[in-house]
Amino acid sequence: MFLFANTKGTMKHLTFPQLTTAFLSGCIAYPLLELAYRGHTHWTMSLTGGLCLMALFLIQWSFPALPFWRKALLGALTILTLELLVGTFANLWLGWAIWDYTNLRFHYLGQISLDFGLLWFGLCSLFFGIAGHISRPQLFRNRKKESPV
Repeated sequence: MFLFANTKGTMKHLTFPQLTTAFLSGCIAYPLLELAYRGHTHWTMSLTGGLCLMALFLIQWSFPALPFWRKALLGALTILTLELLVGTFANLWLGWAIWDYTNLRFHYLGQISLDFGLLWFGLCSLFFGIAGHISRPQLFRNRKKESPV
């Protein structure tokens, strides 16, 4: 179990099943995105996707008061970092040639690129925008009903 302080200084618990659910969801979602975009994927993308979604979940849980666009920037940088680590290991060190971004502008070692960084920022914006509304249901419950006049 992981503990995180919320904005009121009290501790919230993040459980192993919650992290496992986030990881397994990413293991499914990331390869599906890649299949839709490229038409093929690799098993390492499933693990990478799991780590990415788990990291996004941890960012949302750890920084609930942070504006979603800042969380999106942090999420995009986290995904790019994980992509660089996996790419360096799998593509450059092991030579598996899973992906190669050398034909894209502003790439680094052919493993990450600004183009995909912008895509990750957009997807993270969507994720954190939705997650922010889901994690704050009290905003909708505590609204006072206004009279129509």
